[in-house]
Amino acid sequence: MNRFSSILLAVTLAVAVCTPALADLCPPVPYGPNDTCSCDVRNYGTKPDTDVAITVFSDNNTQICPSVTVQPSGIASCSTPPSFFGYCGCTVAGESSKTRASLSAIPFGEVAARVTVSCN
Repeated sequence: MNRFSSILLAVTLAVAVCTPALADLCPPVPYGPNDTCSCDVRNYGTKPDTDVAITVFSDNNTQICPSVTVQPSGIASCSTPPSFFGYCGCTVAGESSKTRASLSAIPFGEVAARVTVSCN
């Protein structure tokens, strides 16, 4: 291997190792006056998913939940009661490739979500 190839390989490896994982971004969800915005993360893997950070955004509020460990087949949630009407969204960072996230607007006192979207 020549010197140029060695340098190129070293730089490529350094960038790959030092690049932070990208966060999942959930698209905006409309909510009503009695809805709660909930960002849910489920681990479909066989190992615990550590240091998962969830942040929920609404028009007037940002809820940054402490980093959590999501056990295999487990779920972690972060939610915020928004103000009157508007939109909410969320970000999920630090999760593994076996973990999926979704954002829901859930009416007060109900179990079923009014709307749910998948995050990418």
